[in-house]
Amino acid sequence: AETLLSSCAGDAALLADMIQLFQEEAPRLLAPVEAAVRSSDAEQLRIAAHSFRGLVSSFSIGAARAAEVLEQLGIEGRAGEAAEQYQVLNQAVQELSTIVPTLTIEKLRAQI
Repeated sequence: AETLLSSCAGDAALLADMIQLFQEEAPRLLAPVEAAVRSSDAEQLRIAAHSFRGLVSSFSIGAARAAEVLEQLGIEGRAGEAAEQYQVLNQAVQELSTIVPTLTIEKLRAQI
């Protein structure tokens, strides 16, 4: 909550824009991560996980960490070992997809 509140500088309109961006971009950016895991493409995994991490870093430390682990597996050429970590990321994204649309500045402040 604190990370997201500081990311939007306590501005409700900016938070709304960030939420809309997340809802539009999360499925679009997650798809190439999944494709890279399925095809064991290490370079694609590195690139896709990095992009996804940038999107979720304001919303969830756990999702960002899962994306970072996937990115590291890509860097190390270990995309074939990424399926379990992808499930962790996918689960975090599903949870975020439920929570993010309901967020307000007041809710974020109440969580700090």
